[in-house]
Amino acid sequence: MAELKRYGCDWALEPFPDRWRKSQLQIFYPIFWIALLFLLMGLGASGKETSPRVLSGILGGSVTFLLNSSGDEDIEHVAWSFPPKSLALALSKGDILILDKEYNGRLKISNGSYSLCMTNLKKEDSGSYHALISKKNSVVSTVENFILHIYEQLKEPLVSVKSVTSSENDSCIVTLICMVNGTEDDVHYSWAQMDTHSNESHGSHILTVSLSACDPDLPYTCTARNPVSQSSSQPVRVWPFCTGAFRRKTVGETVVGILGEPVTLSLASLASQDTRNVVWLSNTLIISKEWKGAATADPRQTLKDPEEKRVRISEEDYSLKISQLKMEDAGPYHAYVCSKASRNPSVKHFTLLIYKRLKEPSVTQSPVHMKNDICSVTLTCSVEDGGNNVTYTWMSLQKKVDMSQRNSHLSIFWKSGERLPDFTCTAHNPVSNSSSQFSSGTICSGPKGHMKLWILRLLGISLLLLGMLGGCYILKQKKQCKCSRITLPTLRSLCVCKL
Repeated sequence: MAELKRYGCDWALEPFPDRWRKSQLQIFYPIFWIALLFLLMGLGASGKETSPRVLSGILGGSVTFLLNSSGDEDIEHVAWSFPPKSLALALSKGDILILDKEYNGRLKISNGSYSLCMTNLKKEDSGSYHALISKKNSVVSTVENFILHIYEQLKEPLVSVKSVTSSENDSCIVTLICMVNGTEDDVHYSWAQMDTHSNESHGSHILTVSLSACDPDLPYTCTARNPVSQSSSQPVRVWPFCTGAFRRKTVGETVVGILGEPVTLSLASLASQDTRNVVWLSNTLIISKEWKGAATADPRQTLKDPEEKRVRISEEDYSLKISQLKMEDAGPYHAYVCSKASRNPSVKHFTLLIYKRLKEPSVTQSPVHMKNDICSVTLTCSVEDGGNNVTYTWMSLQKKVDMSQRNSHLSIFWKSGERLPDFTCTAHNPVSNSSSQFSSGTICSGPKGHMKLWILRLLGISLLLLGMLGGCYILKQKKQCKCSRITLPTLRSLCVCKL
């Protein structure tokens, strides 16, 4: 097949002369039927026929069919056809007749060259075109053939992820798909990795990338091409899709941190002179550091101010240091130590747990219940904003009661009238403990307690009366008062002095 070409219309169709509009039927009537006869007889009536030339046009644009015989002064007329349709007839005098009204306003024929220009291209315009060229003083006609293909102007391709899997050697395998909205006619795809000069794939809209944690995250672009246009996608980085594959559910070493305080995830046992760089991953960060260098500007690094000051990699052994811990810092951490000798990194996994320092607990009591001279009460120990990993122990002078995890209640039973000891509640979590004392006082003192109270009261009254009797006796001896007797429930009579 001949080379595919595109030609636009760079000239305009001149208006028909008045002479043509007034007498076109009388002038062209015989010529019109002669041209139609040639077109209906087909190409067999021609003496010379050229190989078809392939042209391409853009949907909605224009295309020009250039004749090899253009400029030949011996041309008498040219009949253009799009079988089975007859399109136009052009005479040597510059007169033009559009034979199919469907093409009115879309066809132009150049004066002198007889080339045909078609505008406002449609999909259905694709196909074979013929130009029947008749010359003066010749019974042999020449036919030039064309094949026209119509294509859409390609839009920007869209790249999506088809799948993400992980391999046994800690590699991430990502499959990307490149698609163009609209037609897929004769569209070819290629992939390129930025900052390199190599194409990863030709002719396929699917690209599979295998990436290790130590590989740089160079972006990929997809380019779509058809015979009339090409368009490239926005750069796509693979690493963000791989972080889930690299973040395994391995527990590894457990490190306990305190909210608001610093913590270190140590890599002292893995880093060496052979280390090329270290990549740390967690649920909230991706950060890497070159050997004996500053933290890199790797696009994978997700830290932003002020996080860049709070999270850093140690200069000495590439341990991860986090200051002013937040609750969202808790979770799995993975350190990939990349060596110069191997593409496969050494991996160390951590699980960071974060707890708050406990405040002083508070102890409250339930209402006291008494049945059969037995008192019962429930004490509850609680810590404000203590979290879920708090255990409690209770201590008294007699014995220690150790409650199970997440249970802060202590139920106490004792006989009415007995003195209840004081209790101490201690709240524990993995980083701190705090205590609070509960004073029992005289809760549920019982009948015996009331009897002791009455005895004390009576004893006080008796002492008061004895004092009064003594004073009265002394006054009587001095004859300074008269004695009048009164009767009390506890004594037969009482002498009251009247001064």
